[in-house]
Amino acid sequence: MQFIVIQKLLEKFSIQISKTQKIMAGAVFLVLVLWDIAYFFSAPIDHSKYAENSQTIIFNQGENLVDLAFKLNEKNFIDSPIYLIAYGYLTGEYKSLQAGEYQLKNYPNILSFLDDVHNGKVKQIFFTIAPGEDFSEVLKKREKTSLIFNDQTQRWLLELKNASGESNLNPYFIADSFAYQRGDNFLVVLKASFEKRLALLKKFRAELASDWQIKMDDHQMMVIASLLEKESADYQDRRKIAGVIQNRLNSSMELQIDASVIFAHQNQGNYLLKLSYDDLKIDSEYNTYLHKGLPISAISIVSEAALKAAFNPANHNYLFYVAKFGDENGLHYFSENYQQHLDFIAKNKAKQNSLKKQFKKADEPTDKQIDEQ
Repeated sequence: MQFIVIQKLLEKFSIQISKTQKIMAGAVFLVLVLWDIAYFFSAPIDHSKYAENSQTIIFNQGENLVDLAFKLNEKNFIDSPIYLIAYGYLTGEYKSLQAGEYQLKNYPNILSFLDDVHNGKVKQIFFTIAPGEDFSEVLKKREKTSLIFNDQTQRWLLELKNASGESNLNPYFIADSFAYQRGDNFLVVLKASFEKRLALLKKFRAELASDWQIKMDDHQMMVIASLLEKESADYQDRRKIAGVIQNRLNSSMELQIDASVIFAHQNQGNYLLKLSYDDLKIDSEYNTYLHKGLPISAISIVSEAALKAAFNPANHNYLFYVAKFGDENGLHYFSENYQQHLDFIAKNKAKQNSLKKQFKKADEPTDKQIDEQ
């Protein structure tokens, strides 16, 4: 605004003023313009002026300062692109700007934002591989992100399958949230998960493994961890289940774990929440009711906590467990023999029947309601 006013005044009175006055007026004009530019770059940014859905800006490869200035103006991050463009070209700064997605918040002024674009401090995005997910679900989730899946990604996964000799990739990744930048290859996430899994296996073998776990290879430990992941969410409960798995394997008993049978059906395109007696007859190497030993592979991607529990089983003589009916934490009853196991099942059944009676009684009409009818 100061620029326009002074320019008009100089044009109007240029004939009537002396050379000295022109120099003085020019100096005043220059100071005001410089002050205006300085204020533009150092003034606090009013973050309330732009909408929450405009919190990021994408600066593409091949774009320059002019493109960035107009994008910032469109998002109301700056009032005008002119000063930014002029400053950049006059000073020669910000010729090198790094492509990427940038966060438009928490910057005290425009200069601090430009420094981040110059240094490539792009927004960090996180991709979460959730505990209990199947790798096929991870691949589907990737489709909703900016992560790139190309021939390089496909080749790496194929090499992993060929090296392992199986198509199920669940045992090769660990659940967590992994940082990436817009436009990154999906390999950034996959390799981070893969490497974290290797590090945890090494750590838990060194810190927790007994002679029994030492005899088990990494693949087998990931399979056990996946069973724990699906059977319980409580760490101490998982340790007890890990102890049951160890005791049953040592006794050459079938594991008879429902979660593995549910996965067997899922593998054949049937998604079940509950199992019937006939469901237990499915012909699959994941069916731990029909086949002794561990399933052939992990039934899900596991968390660090589940893997830790697999390496740190509770020491006991339990051979059976069943979920406690109505338990908010998903805990289990554990027993050393089959009769105790049946007693706990009967206890669950009694609780179920009692709850059904309460609901039935609540639904029955009262004497007053009957009279009114």
